[in-house]
Amino acid sequence: MVRPTPQAAMPLVSVVLTTHRQNPYFADTLASVRAQTWPSWELVVVDDGWDDKDLLRQMVGDGPSTRIVQHAHAGVARSRNHGLAESHGSLIAFLDHDDTWRADHLANLVEAIATDPSASASFGQIRMIDREGRTISETHAGPTTLEIVLSGGVRPSMGSLLVRRDHIARVGGFEALLEPADDLDVIYKLAMEGPFVFVDAVTMFYRRHGSNLSDDIVLNAEAVDRMLRLHEVAAKNRGDHKAARLLHDNRIGVKNYWTTEARRRAFRALHSGDRAQARTLFQWYVRFAPRTFARDIGHGSVRKLRHPLARAST
Repeated sequence: MVRPTPQAAMPLVSVVLTTHRQNPYFADTLASVRAQTWPSWELVVVDDGWDDKDLLRQMVGDGPSTRIVQHAHAGVARSRNHGLAESHGSLIAFLDHDDTWRADHLANLVEAIATDPSASASFGQIRMIDREGRTISETHAGPTTLEIVLSGGVRPSMGSLLVRRDHIARVGGFEALLEPADDLDVIYKLAMEGPFVFVDAVTMFYRRHGSNLSDDIVLNAEAVDRMLRLHEVAAKNRGDHKAARLLHDNRIGVKNYWTTEARRRAFRALHSGDRAQARTLFQWYVRFAPRTFARDIGHGSVRKLRHPLARAST
């Protein structure tokens, strides 16, 4: 239950919503922002390359708390940084153009972060939904620590976070060279700046629709691996050997996850007759994780897969 907050104590929340094209879910995303019960918010929509500017203006509207800022198409990291620079709130929330919030998302997270002045962020649970809004699954997050984040445990996503402006300014915002792991990079840096306050309620709905960027194995695996390597090196350079060890083990775990997923999709591609896709996944797997591949061959876990994929690669 959200406690009433005196009007004078209500911080402004800046909602930074990046969008690069029209999609069937954008209207729902906008509606979920307008439905927020927290009264002190502004919406900054960053246009990262819409062709139909008139349609975008029509959908977003021109209310006193809402505005569009133009940005030459440059990707989500630079768009978020641009929206952050154009916003005014002491608290920041980021939202993608196909996800939605519950009406009490901001209210719950503002109340939560106010309980700890040292906190970098607050976050709630996430519900995965399909194209029609039907539930696929829910996260089972809980109170988190820096150690849990660095080790790759359950963590928030960027769309479920409410962050302090001064904290995200200190970590330097989003790094475009790390896309699409730029948001995870910021989460790791924010966790090192201060604790995250957990709200044990679903406040965000993450939509899976078949064309999510997170579905691209190669792009995500290589970006996350690169990001974790950089954090591991930084931890070693500052003498934080515990963090370096956690990050190293996290990176190995992530590599195992993505190679397992690559094998699964390769089998599926073979069974469906898509030999080209199977070949692509197999070749990437060998290149990305040669030691894991050699270990799996030795353990026999890819023995059934090896021969048909070897034939597919010729």
